[in-house]
Amino acid sequence: MKDEHRAAAPLLDAEVEYLDRKLVPRFRALDHEALLAQHRFRLGSVVLIFGSAVATALGAVQAALGGGDLGIGIAEGIVGAMVAGTVVYVRGRRFQQMYLTKRLVAERLKSQYYLYLARAGTYAVEDDGQRARLLERALDRIENGDEVE
Repeated sequence: MKDEHRAAAPLLDAEVEYLDRKLVPRFRALDHEALLAQHRFRLGSVVLIFGSAVATALGAVQAALGGGDLGIGIAEGIVGAMVAGTVVYVRGRRFQQMYLTKRLVAERLKSQYYLYLARAGTYAVEDDGQRARLLERALDRIENGDEVE
């Protein structure tokens, strides 16, 4: 929570500090993993687009020259093989699926932050110790891919 928001809600200081210790580091780690996977997926997509454009341009040059140029044919084959290898690598590593999964888990953790502060849902109990235990259990379940009440 930003400092100006904290100043506006001093009654929540203890809860925000608790969440900063227990929830925020987990969220940031998952957020970082999601961003890395997203960047890798996008980099793979850019490589595919650029490689495909180069292969197409080489094919067009080959056709414009009437064909039969061995050097251009070899270059086109190498670029095509690199593009095919990139496709296999990007799909095999499942960067997009990893991004979507990590992003979903991070956002589910983030929702627990606000539910906890609002004392809503399962956190609508008076005992702070019980709320803390409920939060810990919910965070563990979310990170393990289980459903949370």
